[in-house]
Amino acid sequence: MNIEEFREYCLSLNGVHERMPFTDVPDPYSRDVLCFYVADKWFCFVNIEIFDFCCIKCNPNESLELQAAYLGIKPGWHMNKKYWISAYFNQDVPDEKIRELVQKSYDIVVKGLPKKVREEIVSAAKRIKKPVNQGSTGNKEYLVLEAGLEPAQPQWPKDFKSFVPGHHSSILMAINQHIT
Repeated sequence: MNIEEFREYCLSLNGVHERMPFTDVPDPYSRDVLCFYVADKWFCFVNIEIFDFCCIKCNPNESLELQAAYLGIKPGWHMNKKYWISAYFNQDVPDEKIRELVQKSYDIVVKGLPKKVREEIVSAAKRIKKPVNQGSTGNKEYLVLEAGLEPAQPQWPKDFKSFVPGHHSSILMAINQHIT
């Protein structure tokens, strides 16, 4: 799995948005951390420059079992070691297992949200996508409709420009376009 595939998977979950909250810190590693949120809560983060591991929430009982089963699962980096784990890419943790753990982390966070927020996430997932424009590249743009309401978050294009670790300017440009 590469950073683009990982990011696409995280953003495919209902109500997820991303942000780089540490761009002003002195630590170079932390500056390149991309956090994935549902509502205003983190459920996962990853360094987009190095792409060495993702840090995700985990059930404390399952955390110990996972750390015993995989060398590539360690206590969460800079997080509460009881509730967070770091799952290392390109080690003994299969990509499918990492996706499963990301989904579980997302589920843990959603379960802890207020009922009204959970209902809004479910409602947003039922939006209807309707093509509104076909660009010169043949890629369609979509308008998201739901009872005339604006989307709760930016709708990212599916044909997001590729990038490789070490050259993340395209992801930063895309994030900045949707923030401003």
